[in-house]
Amino acid sequence: MVKARQILPPTYFIIAIFLIIPIHFLIPLNQIIYFPHNLTGLLLLILSGVLNILADNALKKFNTTVKPFETSAALVVTGVYSISRNPMYLGMFLFLLGESIILGSIVSFLVPIVFMMIMKYRFILAEEKMLTEKFKENYSNYCKKVRRWI
Repeated sequence: MVKARQILPPTYFIIAIFLIIPIHFLIPLNQIIYFPHNLTGLLLLILSGVLNILADNALKKFNTTVKPFETSAALVVTGVYSISRNPMYLGMFLFLLGESIILGSIVSFLVPIVFMMIMKYRFILAEEKMLTEKFKENYSNYCKKVRRWI
C-alpha cells in the first residue's frame, strides 16, 4: 500500500505568500495602512527569517526533526523555544503579516489568519499530542511555562 504524501507547512506557507497579492488586488476593500507606515512590514519580514533560522538551528543542535508527524528525538525548550512553542509557525505567520502590512489592505490580513488556523488544526494539535505522549510531564510543564504562539 502506497502512503499518500502529506502537504507540509512550507507548501501552505508558499501558497499563502502568493495568495495575498492577488487577493489584495482582486478584492479591493479598504486600504488601512498607507505609505510610509506600511514599510514597518519589512521589519516583520526580517524578524520572521531570523526566528525561523534560530528555530531550525535549535532543532539541528538537539538532533531532532523539523518535520511534522515525525517522532521528535528531543524536547527543545531553550532559545526561541523558550519564547514560543512554535517559533517556526510563528515566523511564517509574521512573514505573512508583514506582507499584509506592506500591502495595507484589510482583505490581505485574512490570509495570515487562515494560515494560522490551518497550522493549528492541521499540524500543531497533532504535534502537541505526540509530544505529550513521548515527553509526558516534561512537555506538560513546558506548556505551562511557554505559550503556543507568544
